[in-house]
Amino acid sequence: MGQIRNLEATLHWEGLFAYRYSSYEHALRLRQQSLDVIRMFGSQSDLAWRLFELGEVHRIFWESEKALDLYNQALPMFKRMHMPLALGFDQRARGDLALDEKHYSNALAHYHEFEAYMREDNHLWGIAQFQGRIALALAYLGELEQARKEMSSALARAYEYREDDLALQILLAEAVCRLQGENIDETIVLVSFLQHHPGSWNETKQRAGDILKSGSHALTPEAVKAVVGF
Repeated sequence: MGQIRNLEATLHWEGLFAYRYSSYEHALRLRQQSLDVIRMFGSQSDLAWRLFELGEVHRIFWESEKALDLYNQALPMFKRMHMPLALGFDQRARGDLALDEKHYSNALAHYHEFEAYMREDNHLWGIAQFQGRIALALAYLGELEQARKEMSSALARAYEYREDDLALQILLAEAVCRLQGENIDETIVLVSFLQHHPGSWNETKQRAGDILKSGSHALTPEAVKAVVGF
């Protein structure tokens, strides 16, 4: 049993790295293998988490219907076992789906639910993440002053815990603030930095790419290259 546990732990962490930095196929294979092991040997809480994590792979790589189906399989188990951390991340994931659909007020509501669970669990990494997500939703809603306030607090926490990859994701809110302020050149510079930084997660790069498209639609490719320097 110890060997099985070690295998599952390895698959879990490799799967996390894969969906942050590797391909959809690689991340999907590892998460599915982890789920298969848990179905045979794991607990109900482990099973719920692995279903949710498989959903995260699909969400990050734009398979939103598959993601939502897996979240919905995991959620009743999270509720039954009253797992505040898991319930919080479920709200964050649903907020991310809403954000993808440009339902920014809905996303913000989910992120505030995420906040409540993270505070209940006193999850420090999660507190930094919910502040970053709230900042991003507020930026899209045009609440730039409040967005930057939330972002500043999130960045301070991320840097305190040396979570540079999370800090890069939090900076997406600043990119949207610059875009909303029609500072197109500054927006393009920042999102290009986020897209090409080696520490940026796949999700960060994808959202940066969306912001770049919004900011550069009126510019020629030559103008964009002139702004970013390559």
